[in-house]
Amino acid sequence: TLIKIEPDQRYLPICSGCFKPVRSVHSTHMRALRDLPMAGSIVVIYYTYRTVQCPNCSLKLVEHHDFVDPYARVTKRFAQYVHELCMHMTVTDVAEHTGLSWDQVKHIDKIELRKHYSKIPKRNLKILCIDEISLKKHHNYLTVIADHETGRVIDVLKSRTYESVSLFLNKLSK
Repeated sequence: TLIKIEPDQRYLPICSGCFKPVRSVHSTHMRALRDLPMAGSIVVIYYTYRTVQCPNCSLKLVEHHDFVDPYARVTKRFAQYVHELCMHMTVTDVAEHTGLSWDQVKHIDKIELRKHYSKIPKRNLKILCIDEISLKKHHNYLTVIADHETGRVIDVLKSRTYESVSLFLNKLSK
């Protein structure tokens, strides 16, 4: 199923940097976006968007839309769908199910993981668990720090040295 979306010229585009209306449109472009399947059919949205010259940001940025992230090739809801599938299936199975490549699924899942887990609150921690894991046949180590009460991973340090753990602990509030 193909859907075509064009900007409504009655409204000013919104800058994706500062989220303010902008009068200066630099150029328009078309992009194909994947969306959730409809009745078993692949849905592709041909989306015309505007690049704006924002006076507040002093940059050329794409206009903001609620349904797609700037420069993305899939809608937000399709990205969320892929991410939720990745929680229950392998990347290969998700790629086969959605018709995307393995690399596309992995990329979408990484972006969604960053959105949901990159800013983990580090307050109200009472008991920490600290463990190390080995990568590449015992040559590289990571230190995993977790909240003992919830089991949530708080941080992953790129070494297992006293200095790296001490640096992490010193960043925490008393």
